[in-house]
Amino acid sequence: MLTVLAYVFEIALFFAVLWLIAFLSTLLHELGHALGYRLATGDRRWHIRVGSGKQLLKTRSLTVKLLPLDGWFSPERAETIDTKKKAVLTLAGGPLLSLLTLAALVVWKLCKPWEPGVLTSDAAASFFNTALTVNAVLFLASVLPFPYVLGENRGLASDGLQILRILKKEP
Repeated sequence: MLTVLAYVFEIALFFAVLWLIAFLSTLLHELGHALGYRLATGDRRWHIRVGSGKQLLKTRSLTVKLLPLDGWFSPERAETIDTKKKAVLTLAGGPLLSLLTLAALVVWKLCKPWEPGVLTSDAAASFFNTALTVNAVLFLASVLPFPYVLGENRGLASDGLQILRILKKEP
């Protein structure tokens, strides 16, 4: 009976860590949009949604939903993004922070002198590689110009497609 409980606990812990990796990666991406927006407009009023499905948490600036597979950044006042430059800075912030996160993970993996112990366990290596993969997919899915096909963003343009459309518009 204890062995079964141990397996159940390990499986639950495995999915909790995967959820946390996806959540943190998506949150960092959306915070990149918030940073780009703040730099472009100076405005601090915005809202981030991380995930889709059942709502788990809602505050003034953040909504967390059960499946952290997508996210959304929205300024409180859309009229503050009134130029191409502001729009591109806001949209590019997410992919740029995802790329920086990915680069930091790659550098850490390449340069970190792994010592014997917990950091060299198969589980830790697996989760680290999962974080690399999630951030790479998040970066590519946001920067490539196509409409999203999953989650609450289904049918909406990716950051890359929105930037491409903005840059193609006549001034």
